[in-house]
Amino acid sequence: MASLNQNGGDFEFTKELVQALMHEKFGDKANGKELAEYVKDLKDCTMKWYEETEKAHFLEEKRLQTFLDFTKKKGE
Repeated sequence: MASLNQNGGDFEFTKELVQALMHEKFGDKANGKELAEYVKDLKDCTMKWYEETEKAHFLEEKRLQTFLDFTKKKGE
């Protein structure tokens, strides 16, 4: 998987990967505007996924805490 780490080869690999993906997505007609829109869409999708994941983790923690509280009360 490509890294966004801009040290040495990682940066070059990431740059080449982005160029290959652009070519795959847009062909030889790729331009900055299309790339910006595509990156914005990817960012929006990533943020939505992150927010949903965070919400799921929060609900799971809340459910676990409720279970632990119930177990503690039952043991008293």
